[in-house]
Amino acid sequence: MAIMDIYGIVALLMVLGTVMVWFQKVKAVRVPKVRFHFFALTVLGAVLGIYTLTGDASLIGKIPAGIAIALGFIFPAFRLGSAQGDHKPAIEVGDPIIDFTALDDKGNEFDLASLRGTPFLLKFFRGHW
Repeated sequence: MAIMDIYGIVALLMVLGTVMVWFQKVKAVRVPKVRFHFFALTVLGAVLGIYTLTGDASLIGKIPAGIAIALGFIFPAFRLGSAQGDHKPAIEVGDPIIDFTALDDKGNEFDLASLRGTPFLLKFFRGHW
């Protein structure tokens, strides 16, 4: 196996590894505020893929390099083209909670204002559907 073939495989592993870590963080709702390194690694993997294709790599290196190029440029393009922006949250930790009305577990209407002045624990569950 030539060194250019290894570059193609490394390019694909770099892009796939970065994208997998990104989606794990998204699933856990822990996307970091500084995202530059994710996109830099995917683009770097794509550039390494281009370098591999311009060299004397065999099919063993060209196929992963081509996949790395596609994923390495598509991933940042989708993120940059998304409508999701970085906005300041409506409430910060320590801010007073906004009054709301919702249904409780028995279907009865619940008003948060009824708990004002008493300690309480308010828990929100993230749905998985």
